[in-house]
Amino acid sequence: MNLKARLFRSGLLGLVAAISFAAATMSPAGAQNYPTKPINIIVPFAPGAADVFIRALAPALEAELGHPIVIENRPGANGAVAAESVKRAAPDGYVLLMAPSSVIATRFVSKDANFDTCKDFTAVSSIHESPMLIAVYPGLGVTSVKELIDHAKRNPGKLTYGSAGIGSVMHLNAEVFKNESGTDLTHVPYKGAAVFIPDLVTGRIDLTFSTLGTLAPQVADKKLVALAILDGRTLGALPGVPSINDSLPNFRKVAAFSTLIAPKGLPDDIRTKLHQATEKVLSRDDVRGIFEKNYGQIYKTNSADEVEKTICAEGDLLEGLTKKIGIQPN
Repeated sequence: MNLKARLFRSGLLGLVAAISFAAATMSPAGAQNYPTKPINIIVPFAPGAADVFIRALAPALEAELGHPIVIENRPGANGAVAAESVKRAAPDGYVLLMAPSSVIATRFVSKDANFDTCKDFTAVSSIHESPMLIAVYPGLGVTSVKELIDHAKRNPGKLTYGSAGIGSVMHLNAEVFKNESGTDLTHVPYKGAAVFIPDLVTGRIDLTFSTLGTLAPQVADKKLVALAILDGRTLGALPGVPSINDSLPNFRKVAAFSTLIAPKGLPDDIRTKLHQATEKVLSRDDVRGIFEKNYGQIYKTNSADEVEKTICAEGDLLEGLTKKIGIQPN
């Protein structure tokens, strides 16, 4: 090998070594200094009730992380549009998905969903859970779950319930109720939770299985009658309203909760930093106050792994449930 070739080879090897050293040293620094630019959180629904909690969280999270949080609403295909865009994003912590539990169910009810929230994403943190209840139009003349079941059995298929759409937690909880109570109710899907409220308070539909935040004003104004909380507990916001398990002991609700998830491959140190920052913010009294005002319950998690287990377990539950009640992806 001549002198010129040796010098070229030496220079090339030196360049490769320098690049390798820079990559090795820059990677930890990048993770350690994260974030260095705005963080985008994609919301899979239009602005409104579905994103109130992440918007309440964002200003405090901005202050904690030291960079802007940009909330982007990207509705479509039961959450599939938003979820798939985040799935394709770089796993660097700058694009996250606010993942309501309804998005976990999307792949079981929509052929357009090419994602699995358990396998294709990295769980980051919990955000909140919304208590759910059964509420009926007062003119229906029922004041308890037992009376509702008796009424439904006397009138099979005639009672109608509204939901935010096929595969929504409202729809799925109604199907669980039908299965546990042996009743036949007719589903009337709407394009969103708030859309069916006018029809419910005027008696065009008979009942719903929805969140406390959606129904509380109408219940307080006696425009709707709350029959039961879809949980094994009662709520201070609704004194005197029993748990559904008092009437149906084996009822297991489909939870209405939301989480933060990231593209698969998010570095562990960034994941931990995001989780710890979110949990710290959720402990603040001012944030808790906003959540409580909107009837949301904050639930603490010890680690991002715990959040991931919750998402995967809910996916298993929803897969079994949708098969059991015969929901076909469309």
